Amino acid sequence: RRASCLPLLGRITTPVLCISALDDPFLPAECLERVRREASPSVERLWTFRGGHIGFVGGSAPWRPRYWAEERAIAFLAGHAVGSDRVGAGTRGGMALADNRTEEGSA
Repeated sequence: RRASCLPLLGRITTPVLCISALDDPFLPAECLERVRREASPSVERLWTFRGGHIGFVGGSAPWRPRYWAEERAIAFLAGHAVGSDRVGAGTRGGMALADNRTEEGSA
């Protein structure tokens, strides 16, 4: 509890992307529900059904891996860049439940 960020989530004012998986053994789905309740509108949540603990690697590994979480993070940052005219790169405080199994090249 002393290391938890939950008490601070409601005070976040800078756009933040939180990527997690519902099958993460270290951060179970019950914790994600608390994040949903306590996070400020600046926290965008992107949760997948699968991925385990930081296991968002797909593609034809090992020769052509795709790093799904990193690709989402880059899109999020690009969508929040100063002067960005990108539409739909971030939900600005919303929550998306992505099925990373349907992403091209993802596991």
